[in-house]
Amino acid sequence: FVPDAAGKTITGDLVRGGQIWAAPSDGKSITGPAAVVVPRMQGKTHHYPSISPDGSWLTYNQSTCGGTPTRNGWGDDPCDGYNDPSARIMLSPITGGGVFDLARANGDATWTNSWPRFSPDVGTYRGKPLLWIAFSSRRPYGARLAGATDDSVKPQLWFTAVV
Repeated sequence: FVPDAAGKTITGDLVRGGQIWAAPSDGKSITGPAAVVVPRMQGKTHHYPSISPDGSWLTYNQSTCGGTPTRNGWGDDPCDGYNDPSARIMLSPITGGGVFDLARANGDATWTNSWPRFSPDVGTYRGKPLLWIAFSSRRPYGARLAGATDDSVKPQLWFTAVV
């Protein structure tokens, strides 16, 4: 635990303006220097990264710092990377460069789409690699469970395919 400039205690879950670095590995140790994959951006924070099983993609959350604060008493800041309603699932090549907002998975509201994780398997679809990403979301499900664009309902587990 480290106090920030305002004297509040912060942890790895509560970091403003996050960027994502990656280092090459042989599965046993780090084999080279780390490099920035997703650079720091004004008004955004990047958090909760996950590398695809084939090592070629990175999925992560991007939150907007001007978003709506939560009200659960932990991670209330809309830019701290924890429980952020504005969190969207993003995808980048692990080598850096392109950034893709998974718009169909994210939807058009602030559903707190968070904690994206790749499935451990790579499949194929019409001859192309098929990856699955699991994530939590507060979006509505069918006619039974209402969604919320704040933290008033519990998140549910969702999946999206990436070709």
